[in-house]
Amino acid sequence: MSTPNVANLLRIPGRFSHSPTSLSTAYPHGGTAIGTCEGVEFSFSQIRAPITAEEYGGQQVDAVYAGEQPRIYATLMEFDADALAALFPCYLAGTSGGPALTADVNSSVRAGSRLGDIAKVVVFTPDSPDATQPWLLARRAVPMIDEAIRIAQRGNVSWGAPVVWALTPDTSGRVYNYAARRDITL
Repeated sequence: MSTPNVANLLRIPGRFSHSPTSLSTAYPHGGTAIGTCEGVEFSFSQIRAPITAEEYGGQQVDAVYAGEQPRIYATLMEFDADALAALFPCYLAGTSGGPALTADVNSSVRAGSRLGDIAKVVVFTPDSPDATQPWLLARRAVPMIDEAIRIAQRGNVSWGAPVVWALTPDTSGRVYNYAARRDITL
C-alpha cells in the first residue's frame, strides 16, 4: 500500500470536445469544442448477478460479473450551437442561424429514433498541463438529456441543461479510457 499523500488528491477542472483527430494537438484536439460544463462526473455501475447455494439455505456464495454501465454526467452551461448539436437530438439551427431546440413530429429525429445514430467520440481534457491528471476518452458516447430536464428561466439562476452520455463500445469493442494522456491513444 502506498503512503498517503495529499498531493495525490485530485480536483480536475477541464473541458469537453467531440470527434478529436489527435490528442497530441491543443484542445479541442482537431475536433469540436463542447460548451462550458460544470458538475462533471464519470460514473460506472458494475452489473452483477448473485450466485446462491441451496445447500447454504439460499445464501449468496459468489457473484458473476456481467459488465458495466459507464456514464458521464454534466450540466451544459452555455446555449452554444456546437454543444446543442452534439447533445440534443431535437437540435436545429434557428432561422436566424442561432441555436434552437425544436420538437417537431415531422423532423428526422423523433420518437423511436436510435440515439446511437448521433453518438460521438468524446474527450474530457483537464485544464492543467500536469501529466498526472487523468483524461477521459469515451470511444462511443451516446448523448441523452437528463430524464427530467429542467432549464431555469429566472434571473437569479444561471442557465444550465443537465446532460448524460452513455458510454458504449465502438466497432473495436473499446468503451473508454480513463488515464493520464500518455497512456491513451485514439
